[in-house]
Amino acid sequence: MLPVSPLPLPESLRVARRYKAKLSDQFKSDGRIDAFIGEDRTTIILYVDHISDGSFDKKLEGVHAYLANGEEAHKKVSAGRVLALGVLALAAKKQVQGSQFVVIEGPDFVWTVEAGEGLISAAAKFAGKVNNAVRQYETAHQISATLAPPNPATSNLGKQLEQLSELHFSGALSNAEFSAAKSRLLGI
Repeated sequence: MLPVSPLPLPESLRVARRYKAKLSDQFKSDGRIDAFIGEDRTTIILYVDHISDGSFDKKLEGVHAYLANGEEAHKKVSAGRVLALGVLALAAKKQVQGSQFVVIEGPDFVWTVEAGEGLISAAAKFAGKVNNAVRQYETAHQISATLAPPNPATSNLGKQLEQLSELHFSGALSNAEFSAAKSRLLGI
């Protein structure tokens, strides 16, 4: 058993502990899983179903996070960089070599946040939490998609073929359009 210190905690430590507990409670209540604050104070917040950089919220579907060194992180030309610099984004000198970055890639975005020397362990843990949250999100959505009842409008193939033939007979569809639509319905 560890000895108990007779001295009380300094007020600053007690305030910090209360603040940390308050943040933890707030995270649990609004769906936040974790947050990472980079060297330049850029904050990425991970939620149960999306991720946010404070300006944009992106769904977790197709998102991947990893730790990269400065050269690897800046080899990627992000959409924001292209918007800011145009075609010069490809030629513009990339900065920061030797630093570590958390890179979060999605289908339509790439975010990089610098992790200082003291934040590398926290950055790796955050990247792991992002990847775990993505797996859980995608698994939950795959299960809900398989459990969803079939759409009655699309489940009756016979009715759809009958409607197609009526459209073809009325002249609304040409022979080529009718054949293409029928092939699409039958999966040919």
